[in-house]
Amino acid sequence: TFDPGAGASAAVRAMALLSDGSIVVGGDFQFFNGQTSGGLAHLLPDGTLDFLFSVNLSPTVGFNGSVFAVNVQQGTNLVVGGNFTDVNGTPRQNLARFGTNGLLDLTFTASADAPVNTVTAQRDDKVLLGGGFSTVNGIARNRAARLAADGSIDPAINFGTGADNGYGGDYAGATILTRANLGTAYVSGWELNYQQQF
Repeated sequence: TFDPGAGASAAVRAMALLSDGSIVVGGDFQFFNGQTSGGLAHLLPDGTLDFLFSVNLSPTVGFNGSVFAVNVQQGTNLVVGGNFTDVNGTPRQNLARFGTNGLLDLTFTASADAPVNTVTAQRDDKVLLGGGFSTVNGIARNRAARLAADGSIDPAINFGTGADNGYGGDYAGATILTRANLGTAYVSGWELNYQQQF
């Protein structure tokens, strides 16, 4: 059986399944099952909270905002997007990467100038991003972008002007990024449905 106990103290907005059957959840919460776990939590296959993950993630407060997206990269990394500027005192603008043990990856410094709503890791470990942003790592990328595995911008692909999205809420911009195979990205959002070959 799967029993997460008291669950999250606020909305859960994202989930990612790990190869061992455990689940990482992200959202607006500061506590999960009564344990401080600011914005991100790891649940074992039976729903039990991974206490060590929460301690590593939240020695103080975890994220100072909300997590909108979580995706597994390289099997052992969690790439997180959302609306935040800080993780436990370390500046991280709307993007961060963690080990599956909950520790922040200090080598991954990618950033976006507005919320990241969706994150998808490709099989080659490059990372597709969608959201309301206009720059990623200080480089113009309108609402859709791709990162190299290390978090640097991938110059091989540019979605151009991206979505002209007129929706002004928290979820403006590309909201869904999927891949049918290594060479095709499908980008969807308010007033947008775009296919990019690469």
